[in-house]
Amino acid sequence: MQKVKEKWEDDILIYLRLCNKEIFTTQKRMYICPKQNVVIMDKYTSWVGYLASAVLVISFIFTDTQFTLFLTLNSLGCLLFIIYGFLLGRNWPIIIPNVFILCLNLSKLWF
Repeated sequence: MQKVKEKWEDDILIYLRLCNKEIFTTQKRMYICPKQNVVIMDKYTSWVGYLASAVLVISFIFTDTQFTLFLTLNSLGCLLFIIYGFLLGRNWPIIIPNVFILCLNLSKLWF
């Protein structure tokens, strides 16, 4: 029996063969293939990564003049990277250092 495509699938349907079975995914979702450790990112996941990078770069503009603003923007960038790491399917090399940096930033802001 063949799968009937709906109207909305025409533009955003991506047909993939992963894990020896057919997986259908849309741009609104992300699937993880545990056997091959493959993550299919959607466009929104990519934009979270781009936004995190931009906020982090912008935060370094304020290192000399306004240290509080630097720490605030840097913390926001770290938080976005943590979200990005979870969107990638628990990518621990992204999550762990950013959690550590976020804790350091928040401790400097509050103490």
